[in-house]
Amino acid sequence: MGMERQVERRSQAGDPVASIVAEIVLERAVRAYTVERLRREIDRALDERDREKFEELTLLLRRLLHEESQETEEHA
Repeated sequence: MGMERQVERRSQAGDPVASIVAEIVLERAVRAYTVERLRREIDRALDERDREKFEELTLLLRRLLHEESQETEEHA
């Protein structure tokens, strides 16, 4: 049985640890999706030579990655 299935079963049973793990997994998946989406949009801005959009998106990506590194340091 896969890890996702185990977490799902434990979460449905009211296991608070499984709920926390599920929350963390979901949060990481959303963050990874957001980073990838921003990178694609940055590439598109570069292709279109849209400097303003490029700078705006790059700033957003930097902030997101900075927050991620801060959280990693706090948990180390």
